[in-house]
Amino acid sequence: MTGENGSGKSTLLRAIAGLCPLDEGFIDAPEAIGWLGHHNALKLSLTVRENLTLFSSPPQTQLTEALSVLGLESLCETPTRHLSAGQQRRVAFARLLLKPTSLWLLDEPTTSMDATHITQIEALIQTHCQQGGAALVVSHTPLTLPSCKTLTLAPYHSEEPCW
Repeated sequence: MTGENGSGKSTLLRAIAGLCPLDEGFIDAPEAIGWLGHHNALKLSLTVRENLTLFSSPPQTQLTEALSVLGLESLCETPTRHLSAGQQRRVAFARLLLKPTSLWLLDEPTTSMDATHITQIEALIQTHCQQGGAALVVSHTPLTLPSCKTLTLAPYHSEEPCW
């Protein structure tokens, strides 16, 4: 999904995730949604491992695999505040790999990432979709995702944005 700043892309994702009240109607989304919002939602004083195990205790093999896939294994015991913005974004993305969900809602998932890691994230999204999942991706930077459909939102003006 693309569109100008303020066109409602993030608000739509938040509504689908159940984080925004709807004026009318309903959204029939799966109970378990993988969410990656604008903010990484990381505790900067915790290590990478602590952030990834804060709300669940994934098996060690699953944690190791997620860290490896995202090139974070050597940073596992590093306090998150010492990571670059791109590394922090990859830690946030790793949470998606630790809790299987059918629908990923991704708001600018490649923000602050270099070209290598953007390609890596695109491959992870593609694999998720090939395995029967779905991803709704908001991005100002076009992603290379074969057979995806692009929706462009027109500018939207509201007195009450959903934050």
